[in-house]
Amino acid sequence: MGMEHPNILESIVHTTGRTIAELCANNEKRIEAARVQWGRTIKKVDGRTFDRTYIPTIEEAVRLKLATLPESKRQDKQEKAKRVTQNPVAVNEPSPGQHEKPEPKPEPQEINWPSLATVRRFFLDTILIGLVIGHAGLIWYDCAELWDVPGQIGGGLAFFIVVAALMLATDATKNVTSQIALVLVFLIDVAAWFVHRPVFETYRADGTVTDVLCGFLCGMSFGALLIYRHQKNN
Repeated sequence: MGMEHPNILESIVHTTGRTIAELCANNEKRIEAARVQWGRTIKKVDGRTFDRTYIPTIEEAVRLKLATLPESKRQDKQEKAKRVTQNPVAVNEPSPGQHEKPEPKPEPQEINWPSLATVRRFFLDTILIGLVIGHAGLIWYDCAELWDVPGQIGGGLAFFIVVAALMLATDATKNVTSQIALVLVFLIDVAAWFVHRPVFETYRADGTVTDVLCGFLCGMSFGALLIYRHQKNN
């Protein structure tokens, strides 16, 4: 061929899908040598006539290539060619792993620890929510203590109104609705003083102290809701 491959193995690998003329590099002397080899071997086996545009099988291509080699090189490459014909490799089909890229080693991931501001905000939210929900639960309990089943129902309604107002406090898109809920919770906290007072009186404490404690609990709960709403929406 125009430029010989380093060995017959690579030559045979690159022959599949090429015409006889291409195998002989369009060299008339080599084509003529291929014609002679064709008449000696291939035509005798299957009766196929020689055609320079014919694309031979891998076995036929091996014989033709050997025919175009000088006599001195033909025999020492004959044995190698036989092994190649037993394991042909088609053109444009890369050998296994030829184009496979090694998988990149995963880089060790760094642990992203939360910042101090994130931790502080988490605990602040937890404390404020706990104060509001805790007072709402106390209202529910006192109502149940005073009025049994009706008190349980009424206290439960007050509890869920406070929880709803707490959830609305974090929604900046519903500012007007959040303000209305805030007013409603204020009225519940004011009324809660009159619910806490008779329940707390059952314990041995000065009446003035009891009044102050009831007022403190109501003010603390509403103040916690205000702080929570303000720091979420600003």
